[in-house]
Amino acid sequence: MSELAWLRNARVATWRKPHGDEVWRIRRPTLSNVAASPMLPLSAGAVALGIFLVDTISTLEIAIAVVYVVVVLIAAVFLRRREVLIVSAACLALTVLSYLLTHEIRADAALMRGLVSLSAIAIATALAFMNQSAHTVLREQASLLDLTHDTIFVRRMDDVITYWNRAAEEVYGWSKQQAIGQASQQLLHTILPVPNQQIRAELVQTGRWEGELAHTKRDGTQVVVASRWSLQRNEHGQPSAILETNTDITERKRAQATFEKMRDELAHISRVTMLGELSASIAHEVNQPLANITINAEASQQY
Repeated sequence: MSELAWLRNARVATWRKPHGDEVWRIRRPTLSNVAASPMLPLSAGAVALGIFLVDTISTLEIAIAVVYVVVVLIAAVFLRRREVLIVSAACLALTVLSYLLTHEIRADAALMRGLVSLSAIAIATALAFMNQSAHTVLREQASLLDLTHDTIFVRRMDDVITYWNRAAEEVYGWSKQQAIGQASQQLLHTILPVPNQQIRAELVQTGRWEGELAHTKRDGTQVVVASRWSLQRNEHGQPSAILETNTDITERKRAQATFEKMRDELAHISRVTMLGELSASIAHEVNQPLANITINAEASQQY
């Protein structure tokens, strides 16, 4: 996966991620995944009934049926396209029924108000369909962040977490509900390689930063991560959020430390061995003339 999309305030920005092995857990988001209050259907029904009664009984010379647009928009929150279409058709039918009950069919202001109401309902339905399609695409793009084994979270410029992916839940131990709204550096007890002001300055200047951090998990254990930060700007070009992607390199750092320790030990052994060989060579070079001196001394004593 070369490109990830992330969602923030109904806007999509892109984050390019280095190639690597990924663990994929495919889960296609649907409208049923969107939490809808059980009061929404009752509210939509009550509003529709109220609009019909007011439109039928009231003597106000205004297009009251236009308010059916609210019913369509409410229905689009928790219903699929087919159900929304049925709700829209019901609103259109109620508008026509109310007109037939209170007016004669003729070209007058009442007919114009009715046509305006019907047009508004139809337009609202089309816009609701477009909105549903756009939100489906955004949810699918945002769900890609849950497919990687890297921990990914989004935080505002004041460090408050606004998004927390599934890998972050698994690695750090805090659920999405527990993490969102918390300050990330306080929650994770982040240890930075350089002062935070220096990182922020580079981030604002270049739009990204990379380095190694230490985070503390919920169980108190510490992990070392290769961290990549990407800056998001708003429509005015001002920094608005940071996308942080972290790869757990704790085992790699531990293996590297073990390797370096073994390398130092081998270097020490090599130095000791070399010193022993040098000592043996010196001893040999010294013993040989000493032996000659001893032999000559013994020969001198014999004469």
